[in-house]
Amino acid sequence: MKYNIAYCIEGFYNHGGMERILSVCANLLSDIYSITIIVANQRGREHAYNLAQNINVVDLCVSSTNYKEEYKKSLTRYLQDHRFSVVISLAGLELFFLPQIKDGSKKVMWFHFAFDVSKMFLSERFHGWKLNLLYYIHTIRRIYFAKKFDTIVVLSKSDCDSWSRFCNNVKYIYNPITIDRKVISNLSEESVIAVGRLGWQKGFDFLIDSWVLVDDKHPDWHLDIFGEGPDRLELQHQIDRKGLHDKVRLCGVTKQIEEEYGKHSIYVMSSRAEGFPLALLEASSCGLPMISFNCHQGPNEIIQEGENGFLVDKVGDIYTLSDRICKLIEDNNLRNMMGKKALDSSFRFEGEVIKKDWISLLKQLI
Repeated sequence: MKYNIAYCIEGFYNHGGMERILSVCANLLSDIYSITIIVANQRGREHAYNLAQNINVVDLCVSSTNYKEEYKKSLTRYLQDHRFSVVISLAGLELFFLPQIKDGSKKVMWFHFAFDVSKMFLSERFHGWKLNLLYYIHTIRRIYFAKKFDTIVVLSKSDCDSWSRFCNNVKYIYNPITIDRKVISNLSEESVIAVGRLGWQKGFDFLIDSWVLVDDKHPDWHLDIFGEGPDRLELQHQIDRKGLHDKVRLCGVTKQIEEEYGKHSIYVMSSRAEGFPLALLEASSCGLPMISFNCHQGPNEIIQEGENGFLVDKVGDIYTLSDRICKLIEDNNLRNMMGKKALDSSFRFEGEVIKKDWISLLKQLI
């Protein structure tokens, strides 16, 4: 007999990391469990990522009028009618009411962001005492509701430590690698790659500033940034102001990102904060040495300093960042050694490894 597992997500149409990881994990578990993905409102759009044929997707078609109340009523009705063994929230609006639903299932909160994610986003608009007060309110509120779940799953050990100061039911399960190992870079191209949403969090403004320093020493090399987002125009203006229009390219989104990793020799992540950086896993699985700011959370659980890449201690330190990029550009032997170690270290994030962690957790709950 297959146990019934449900995931709750407000929409499965954004091409984001959370949706991608959901599709990979659901597909991995679908040969053992009966999987249903419950969507609040798909808005008539296609699924963001491919799902196994035996995965059931249910659209509750919640309207925008009285959204929270209608979502709660529709989800309650569906869960009570279908009786799942475990229901997993991806920490959308259902975070605030899912544990209250009496349907006999165990409830899991799967949190895809850093513990202090609120501070990062609030700091775009607030500063000083107001920032600290709002961050405190947001954090206390999230902890209050999270404690009502049977288990909280986070993406990194460091985040698990942060949550465990307030909750007893916290576990961490790493994200799996989401691309096939079709392409391994030979690390001979004079090009650096970065991947992510073109938004404040990803810190591409830092990376562009650092490239001015790289370009002074190595004008033959270029930087490709893959992704889309609200800051595209601003970043392009920054590139033009710095005189880098023929050195730094905003390449948009591609469905063959593994092929792009194979065309580059170094991966750089300039994020201000992360949950657990999926792009680092992808880059390492294609044999790229990695450079990253040592931001919260996750990079230091993927990058071993001086082994498979470099960690820059201070977020925003463009001088050290550019120095580490130049070091890998100038030393072919170091670049190849780190690339090999990056590839070797990536196998601990293989899908089958992460699948076992999820099976172990679900067995404890059922």
